[in-house]
Amino acid sequence: MRTSISTLAYSLVIPRLSEFCDAHDEAMVDIVTSLATPTTSDRFDVPVTRDLHLAEASDEWKLHDETLVCIGTPQMICGKSPAELVSSTPVITIGSRPDILPCWAAALGVPLADIRRGPRFDHHFLAIPALVTGQGVIIAPELYVSDLILKGVLAVLPGSQMRSGMTCRAYSVDRSPAPDLTQQFCRWMIRLCRETSARLQAHSGA
Repeated sequence: MRTSISTLAYSLVIPRLSEFCDAHDEAMVDIVTSLATPTTSDRFDVPVTRDLHLAEASDEWKLHDETLVCIGTPQMICGKSPAELVSSTPVITIGSRPDILPCWAAALGVPLADIRRGPRFDHHFLAIPALVTGQGVIIAPELYVSDLILKGVLAVLPGSQMRSGMTCRAYSVDRSPAPDLTQQFCRWMIRLCRETSARLQAHSGA
C-alpha cells in the first residue's frame, strides 16, 4: 500500500492491519507514504490518495467522503461556539493541507483574520501530541482522529462539521502480482472506513 495520506495509515489502517493479515493467511502488507504522483515504474499494489492522479490501468474504490471537524480536548472546547473557540484558542495548522482552514472558515462564516494561529506541522499525525496535551485545536478530517474521539481523549466541537468536497480513494492496479488480494484489501479498507464512520455517528448521538 502506497499512500499520500500518512495520517490515515497511521491512525486507521495500521492499528487494525493484523485483522486483514490474520484473515488472509498472514498476508504481508508493506505500507509506504509519498506525496509524489505515482508512476508506472513505482512499486506498489494499492495506492491510496485523495488528490493524486493515477495514470495506469486499475480498479477504483471509493473509501470515504472527507468531513472536516474542529477538535480539541473536551475541556478546551466545552461550551464554546466555533467562532468563539478559534478566536481565543491557538489553531494548529497543517503544512500539507493549506486548503483546510480557509475552506472550513468560509463554510462556517468565520473570518480568517479572527482566527488565532498556533503552531504548524507538516502532517496531521505530527499534530496529535500537541492536541492531546491541550496546546490548541485543529480543523481536521474526522476519520483521521476517530480513535481518539471514540476513546474520549479528543472531542468534536458541536456545529463545526462540514464536507470538504474531497474523496479518499484506493486503487487496485492491474499490474499487481496478487490482484485478488489487492482487491480484498481495498474491500477491507472500505469496511473499515464505513464501520468507523458509523461508530462516530453513534458516538456523537450518545
